[in-house]
Amino acid sequence: MITLIHHWDTDGICSASLIAGWLADKSWKNITPFPGFFEFDGRIYRESEGSDELYILDLNMVETVEKLHEHLHQKVRITFFDHHNQRKICKSGVTHINPLLEGKAAPSTTWVISEYLNTWNYLSALGAVGDKGSTALKNPSVLQLLRKEGLNADEAVKLTKLIDSNYILMDRNAVERAVKLILKNTPSDLLEMREWHRNLELIEREVENILSEIKEKVNFAEVEFKSRMNIISMVARKAVWERGYSGVVAINRDFHGHAQVYFRVASSPDLSDLIDRLKNLGFKAGGKREVVGLYCSKEKLELALNTIRNWLEVVK
Repeated sequence: MITLIHHWDTDGICSASLIAGWLADKSWKNITPFPGFFEFDGRIYRESEGSDELYILDLNMVETVEKLHEHLHQKVRITFFDHHNQRKICKSGVTHINPLLEGKAAPSTTWVISEYLNTWNYLSALGAVGDKGSTALKNPSVLQLLRKEGLNADEAVKLTKLIDSNYILMDRNAVERAVKLILKNTPSDLLEMREWHRNLELIEREVENILSEIKEKVNFAEVEFKSRMNIISMVARKAVWERGYSGVVAINRDFHGHAQVYFRVASSPDLSDLIDRLKNLGFKAGGKREVVGLYCSKEKLELALNTIRNWLEVVK
């Protein structure tokens, strides 16, 4: 049995669907970490122990992957696809595929997988749209792949929002079901999924309420809220992509007993150094040049925010 461990967003779900389709008749199952928490729980360890091979997709969790590899006594082969800023895993039995490690960028993990396997379809592009938003649509290759399936730009953006609605509502089972639904349905059918539409209506009301409280700062905007929905990345994306802010620091002060911070910029500055700085302080932080995400205890939230604000003062 092959196990696919994937991120909970559109890029992660489409990445798992790409791999599952490529595996053809081989037996596979897919699992995601609990949405919003970058850690492997007991369920992931149990599922991995019964596997012949693992694919880890779009999860910027290098240390966690290494710990799982050690837990499995290096007996299970791991292939790790990603496109985030991270150090390389150099361990026997782990194949780490990330073009950033060679100084090359990729818009999504779906894109990395498609290039590596030479398997291209609309999912290759949809992962990029989910990760980059309308910016991805400036790439002619993305548009071409979408059009082959009859998807226009607006429909592609809408579909990523529908798929993401499952993780935003913290429905781990629905995230995992989405992989199979994508494999079994056409893009047109997916755009009509009633459950996903109901999800999105709830979420969009919540996002609009949160964005009504956004505050402009000297460098970037900030918005603070409390929500049990895993809504923070959507808040930041909407603020930058749709509201036109050059950057926003979104802060969820009570996410299932923890705090979340998500910092997104439209284009600059490069946030890679900030990610390293937060990691050196012990935060579970990840991202890439235009985004930083972390969650932490409420007690450590002010340290995280002060680190981000101080960093902004230096680079402004």
